[in-house]
Amino acid sequence: MNKTFTYTHINTGEPMLIHLVHSGAVNVTMRESHQGSMLQDDGAEFGWRTEDALLLELLPDLSRILKEREAMENLPYALKEMYPIELIGWEWTEEEQLKITARPETSLGDFADVIRDQVNEVVLFDNNLILYLGKESSSAVEEIHINY
Repeated sequence: MNKTFTYTHINTGEPMLIHLVHSGAVNVTMRESHQGSMLQDDGAEFGWRTEDALLLELLPDLSRILKEREAMENLPYALKEMYPIELIGWEWTEEEQLKITARPETSLGDFADVIRDQVNEVVLFDNNLILYLGKESSSAVEEIHINY
């Protein structure tokens, strides 16, 4: 797991770029400076534990952010399980939006409506996300907004 995101510090309100690098533990770097490490621990209050003072203060927020990101990363797998015949692939964009690809014979508009009606059954996160639904061998795209 290598993840980079902006975090607004709970005390100062200052936005910071955080880079998480997973190497057994999750190493947290803010503004190019290593701040400490966290270990996943299902028995801990927030699902993570650390011995680093700064991270202890940030642990509730970092834990929430990591859980949100994990839920978002699981969305394409949940969609594939819901629509195993129609969906043939997906990829994340650099803007962290999800592009999903349907079979060429799929009616894009009808399938987009089905997803819009049912996607909330598998969305386990609060972040805004745009799904870009396209189909193989076509440039047509339907946007599906989640949590907007």
